[in-house]
Amino acid sequence: MDTIVLVCLNKFCGYAATWLRILLSSTLGALWSVVVLVVPRDIIPIVHICTYIFISICMVRICSGKIDKRNLIKGVVVLYAITFVIAGCLYMFIYYTPVGYSLKEVILKDSKLTIFLAITLVILVIIGSQIKRITVYEKSQCQVEVTLDNVTFRVKGYIDTGNILIDPILKKPVSVIEADSIPLNIQLGVNVKLHLIPYSSLGCESGLLEVITAENICIYQGKKVVEVPMALLGISRHRLSSDGEFNMLVNSNIL
Repeated sequence: MDTIVLVCLNKFCGYAATWLRILLSSTLGALWSVVVLVVPRDIIPIVHICTYIFISICMVRICSGKIDKRNLIKGVVVLYAITFVIAGCLYMFIYYTPVGYSLKEVILKDSKLTIFLAITLVILVIIGSQIKRITVYEKSQCQVEVTLDNVTFRVKGYIDTGNILIDPILKKPVSVIEADSIPLNIQLGVNVKLHLIPYSSLGCESGLLEVITAENICIYQGKKVVEVPMALLGISRHRLSSDGEFNMLVNSNIL
């Protein structure tokens, strides 16, 4: 149940939490539930304070990552709102519908059947999420041909609809490319001029990004080809994808 609530919290608040964070947070909630069952009855009020304040804050913090106090409090409020809504819906479903009655009186009373259905559901969810991920990723894949300092090279691109980075002076969209994907014979800051623009991202509320101007880039996406002269490219000193699936985040505004 904690996992379902946290998945809804992640979607509603837009935390972009990984499954690992969600599972760690839900595990904390489950472990605390066990602790509540075994503590002495005379300290129950203290346990309630820990449950409804500190544990809730910890669960939201694990799920959300680094956020400020205002958003943390907002996350806790949303967490309880989602919990109450889901709990109410489940109560109505179980006690006031024929399907809920069958679930309560037939399936849940057969432990083997319950375990089998739970495993089946988990497998179906994993398969469905992977199919969705592959479908979305394939639609966003592209090949990008970059001409920089009279040198043309290709990189694997990903069209990032969440990239709204704009050069505040030139008023042009900025894509982001890995520094390691640029040929070694192109000397950034020497033959290719650099300038800095402010940016913000997850884990970095404010920073400066090195930006270069490519003479030309061609974006190949299936039969579609988009050519962008004098395109702005931000330089990332870190890998853009952990598995190396792409080396460049293409700003969707240039398409």
